[in-house]
Amino acid sequence: MTKLVASASVILGLVTSLLTLASAFGLHITPDQHTAIQGVIAAALTVLGLWFHPDVPVGTTEEKP
Repeated sequence: MTKLVASASVILGLVTSLLTLASAFGLHITPDQHTAIQGVIAAALTVLGLWFHPDVPVGTTEEKP
């Protein structure tokens, strides 16, 4: 689970950096859009993390060798 949290943090950090960079180069992103983009990315990472986590009975349930 620690790897999942670390990966999610890195991805969210990259998205935040990319949004800041885009804004610095003239792409107009409102604070509401910034928040919405981060929220969607965080929700998608949560769903993917739960889907592939071995203790959650959804998604791939086969054991890995």
